[in-house]
Amino acid sequence: MVKLKFFNLGEELDSVKDGERIELKKLFQKCGRERLSKLKQGESPQIFENGNFSLEKHDHICYKNPFRWQKIISTIIFLVSGCVPDKLDLKSFYKITLRIRKNFKNSPKNLSIIDSPSFVFGALPYFLIAFDFTDKGWSYNGKNNIENLLFFIKKTISKENFSISTYLCAHREHEPVLSKDIDYKGLKKMVNIVSGIVENISKKKKIRFELVQPDGSVFGLNAVFPEIFFNYLEKGRIVDLAITLQEHHRVCKRYLEGLSKSRSLKIRLFSVDQHIQNVRKSARKIFGRNWKDIDEGLLTSRADLLEDINLNDRDLVIKVSNFALKDIKRLMPYYSSYKNIPNRLVVENLKNIKDPRKKSLVVNSINKFSEIRTSESKAIYETFFYFLLGKIMRKKNQVMIGFERDHDLFQTMAISRGYLGNKTNTNKNQVPLLYARRVNFADNNGCALRKISFRQFWRLSERNMISK
Repeated sequence: MVKLKFFNLGEELDSVKDGERIELKKLFQKCGRERLSKLKQGESPQIFENGNFSLEKHDHICYKNPFRWQKIISTIIFLVSGCVPDKLDLKSFYKITLRIRKNFKNSPKNLSIIDSPSFVFGALPYFLIAFDFTDKGWSYNGKNNIENLLFFIKKTISKENFSISTYLCAHREHEPVLSKDIDYKGLKKMVNIVSGIVENISKKKKIRFELVQPDGSVFGLNAVFPEIFFNYLEKGRIVDLAITLQEHHRVCKRYLEGLSKSRSLKIRLFSVDQHIQNVRKSARKIFGRNWKDIDEGLLTSRADLLEDINLNDRDLVIKVSNFALKDIKRLMPYYSSYKNIPNRLVVENLKNIKDPRKKSLVVNSINKFSEIRTSESKAIYETFFYFLLGKIMRKKNQVMIGFERDHDLFQTMAISRGYLGNKTNTNKNQVPLLYARRVNFADNNGCALRKISFRQFWRLSERNMISK
């Protein structure tokens, strides 16, 4: 009798609740009809559609009967998410599963977990639903190198207790403003991904899920996308930005901690303040007090001289920062427009403050925004941000899941360099880092697995625009 600990990644269900441990056949009987009623005719060729869904003794071993195995996996993915994998998805899932087995073949203890029905039919479907994979190069743009998956799995099955970390952006709309409302369904799906993986691997583990997000502080205000800060600044509404950010952080923290009461996850949401202070401190320590004014061309000329061996932290950051420049330049128009903030804008923003205690917050946040002088200094800042995340991940023996909107190549490189340090004999992709699925035009109400996204999930206006 194979059971799955169920955590919903699709539309709300009346028949099954999050955290319910349920036999797969019973899950099919309970929610199969409810899920199938939302499909259009001809959309479910790879799943069981009648009451004959049952499991044979070796169905969880993929190579015993590949076609049956694919149909069972497809059915479970459908029951969990409401999405139907297509033939290309199933072919990829089969290859990934064979690769996982091959990776652990010389470790009998780990292989026994990998080959167990609870992993194959419990944890594995959540990996396949939430993440997309590639065999080529670094992980970025929503696709993960399979080596990172293998290392991630190794960490989660070999440690009795560990923590998972993630960084979240501000809850913005499609327009450069903060969302009025929190998308609780999106937040729950994010947590359900983590719960679906770890709670189907071991019943004994107590996992910490640590999230970092901007709040309404000076550093929190400067952690939002510059277009948002720019928009509020011009309208004299920086104080509104601070109040909304603080409220988002407070409400999300309360909601997420409430979710953890019924799970094996201990969820904690932290401010990004301390991390940003460490970023600035590290940049100042390595590049000097004038790091925010680094001349154009310094990174390029220095990076060209560096070989990819025995690099210290300074060299590693230079290497990645130089690579980050092309991604950073899209942000610079917002900073360059306000290298010197017009006094009238400062006055306009101060006029709209009702609480005198917030005046210093507004002034300091504007000053911090205007400190970014060059593309190079911004590249160094952004690289350090992710580089230090990688260092923390290594120090705390964490695994990391990316749920923030962006996933540029330099971010993966920076996290990986921070995690691996100057170890030149280590595979650059053997870092326990996975980024959740993201597509440019998400259709979270559709049934195609490759069209769903588990990032940028709070953009309510973007979701409404897609569904119209």
